[in-house]
Amino acid sequence: MTQRAQFSLFTPAVDVQVIGISGTLDRIAGVRLLRLVAHLSAARDAPRLVLDLTAVDTVDRSGLRAVMIARRDARRYGSSLDLVGGPALRAALTHHGTQPPLGCRVLPTLEAALERHTASAGGTTSS
Repeated sequence: MTQRAQFSLFTPAVDVQVIGISGTLDRIAGVRLLRLVAHLSAARDAPRLVLDLTAVDTVDRSGLRAVMIARRDARRYGSSLDLVGGPALRAALTHHGTQPPLGCRVLPTLEAALERHTASAGGTTSS
């Protein structure tokens, strides 16, 4: 039995929002993801979105497709979308012979994604 996806949303910086997903990224979770990305991007609440998939156990073909569409939709509204990928995302990409969307970075940790956004905003990170 698969674990239903749980979503979390937090804002670590004024222009960055992190969407965290745990559980299974399947068709149902993919629809929720697409709605959330469209809402955040259209509202221009965060020009930088980070999709944290490190707590995802399984990514099926539908979930992977939703990630690709979310990236496209974010760009359409002028937002960026970076992926923080755990083993499930890497396994899904390998299994389906898929590459991350063009211009989309897959980072190993949330900290790396947030440091990248801080650096691109001209800020500095503190230890």
